[in-house]
Amino acid sequence: MKNSILKLTVGLFLCFGGLNAQSFQRGQMDLDMGVGLGNTYIGPGYSNSTPPLNVSFNYGITNDISLGGYLGFSQATYTYAGWDDCGQGHGNGQYYVDTYKWTYIIAGVQGDFHFGRFIKIDKLDVYAGLLLGNDFAHSAYFTTSVCPDHIAYLEPTYGGFVAAPHVGARYRFTDHFGVFLELGYGITYVNTGLNFKF
Repeated sequence: MKNSILKLTVGLFLCFGGLNAQSFQRGQMDLDMGVGLGNTYIGPGYSNSTPPLNVSFNYGITNDISLGGYLGFSQATYTYAGWDDCGQGHGNGQYYVDTYKWTYIIAGVQGDFHFGRFIKIDKLDVYAGLLLGNDFAHSAYFTTSVCPDHIAYLEPTYGGFVAAPHVGARYRFTDHFGVFLELGYGITYVNTGLNFKF
């Protein structure tokens, strides 16, 4: 009888103890690999030639705070076509296609606060934080026109400082593998993908 009670007590402790475990702990390492929905850098008429891709690595410096690095990449294109006579007025002239291409790379560090002590679900890691980094942007221009007035009017390189807040959640199917969803203003508005915990 005593053995049965002891087994039941240990079983209940393991069961409910697991539910109260923090989802994030000091020394924990997370690798997120994601794809974005909704590029923050392009508007109507543009298209994604490469969808927003990103990877981040975070290390738990306390049970509540992590610090890590972030790298995001995306490309966008804009195409315009028409007829041009090079200003000579000789009929419709030639058919041309102008193509503008932008490449965006965001690199930086991010810090997150994890809400594991408030949301006691061991498989769910809810967090919020800030990305600080730089946008390394580049533009290129291509045309099929032979007219000299078809010249690029964009700067070949531009970009600058980035401060992007975000909120997110990771859900783990096992101790080391899961998925994540993040909302913010980095390389994309919505970011989702795979999470690997070490």
